[in-house]
Amino acid sequence: MFSRFLKGALALAATAVAVAACAPSEVEVPDEDAPDVAEALTPGSVAAMITSPQCSTRVVRGLTEQLVAELACIKPGALTSIEGMSGIELDEDAFPYLQTPAAKALANAQRELGSPIKVNSALRTIPQQFLLYRWYKNGRCGISLAAKVGESNHEEGLAVDLDSHGTSVRRAMSRRSYAWLGASDPVHFDYNGSDGVAIQGASVRAFKRLWNRNHPEKPLTVNDTYDAKTESYLRESPAAGFPIGARCD
Repeated sequence: MFSRFLKGALALAATAVAVAACAPSEVEVPDEDAPDVAEALTPGSVAAMITSPQCSTRVVRGLTEQLVAELACIKPGALTSIEGMSGIELDEDAFPYLQTPAAKALANAQRELGSPIKVNSALRTIPQQFLLYRWYKNGRCGISLAAKVGESNHEEGLAVDLDSHGTSVRRAMSRRSYAWLGASDPVHFDYNGSDGVAIQGASVRAFKRLWNRNHPEKPLTVNDTYDAKTESYLRESPAAGFPIGARCD
């Protein structure tokens, strides 16, 4: 399902996970009401996907794979694949990665529950979150709630949306440090274990490294800040991925 490079990069990431508080990074977020049209509507760009009839973040899967591979270079060992994990079923739109401790906690919750857990959403990269938020703001795709880029624990690999969220599921998840968001977003669970790592800034850094590798003529300053300029270049980026992908050197 996933590119050979992506799996290779994550395999090289080994097993160590840095221990840190799981609060999201402080980022400068663009105006939430910025227009969606007349900007970088190049066919095949991330911005062009705002009006995609598919209502699926699969439309930016190629770019997402590159970003996760680049992130694995920056934060080795931070992410673990949950694809093929016993008792865990994946929606076809779910990108199957979580932070390593969150993945282990999910597996333990499933074993306690004793029945399969279906994950509708796990890790999201910034183009995925960008699209979900724009669809939410535009009243599209039946999305009742979505955070701006930089404000979702999905970007940290510390959240899952589950197909089932009944009492027994909530109890098993709670015992494994997952907090249910509640009626405002009943499918959503946040991992609050103390062993999570704040990686949203690293995700932004990964995008900027990829952009600069492909656009040396108009580089971004490589840091953890998601600002209006970064979003402008994200809009221009090819949904299918850049010609030059991730590099750990």
